[in-house]
Amino acid sequence: MLPALPVLAGEATEVRELFARLAEALSTSSATDFLGPFDRRMPGFARLERQVFALLNQFEVASSVELVGDQGDSGKRAVEVDWMLELRSLAATGPAERRRQVLKVTLERRGQAWRITALEPVDFFAPPPPR
Repeated sequence: MLPALPVLAGEATEVRELFARLAEALSTSSATDFLGPFDRRMPGFARLERQVFALLNQFEVASSVELVGDQGDSGKRAVEVDWMLELRSLAATGPAERRRQVLKVTLERRGQAWRITALEPVDFFAPPPPR
């Protein structure tokens, strides 16, 4: 059983790196890079895609994420991430907002890459309602 530990540690590192890339994609306003690891068949993907594009078209985003839970094996993982977003409107007099929430994410390995197959709540990435 001990020889499997380095593999699991490697998978945990891969998962942390995936979420670091997702946070960076939001911070650099790249909706395409953010959405790339998501399985397009994921429940709520179309809504997530609309919301992320709308968010990045309306706001400058600072994003950070921390892995707080990780269970599973080399094929499927259930993780919890503590995600923080700081939003500043691109409009001169627009709103600013700070969000923080623990999200539940399911990942499945597809070939050499992890794909996100479930995310709750998807609406975490929605732009704030107009004021």
